[in-house]
Amino acid sequence: MPIGFGIKAKFSNRFLFGIEWSQRKTWTDYIDDVSTTYASSGRQRGNSKVNDYYSFAGATLTIRLGSKLNSCWHPNNN
Repeated sequence: MPIGFGIKAKFSNRFLFGIEWSQRKTWTDYIDDVSTTYASSGRQRGNSKVNDYYSFAGATLTIRLGSKLNSCWHPNNN
């Protein structure tokens, strides 16, 4: 289940910048493998009743190339 947000800003006809952050629930507890016990100490490493989450953040810079900035290329365009 993804939860997140992001924003994109256009600085000119050629440059766009975006940032985003997202967190996802995995519905499993096997991603990090910390819900079992250490073999050497016998102590619990995590909580097996809580499922794992992971998150990521990213930034993008888009640079439009070419001289025709307001048109899209398509094979059927003449």
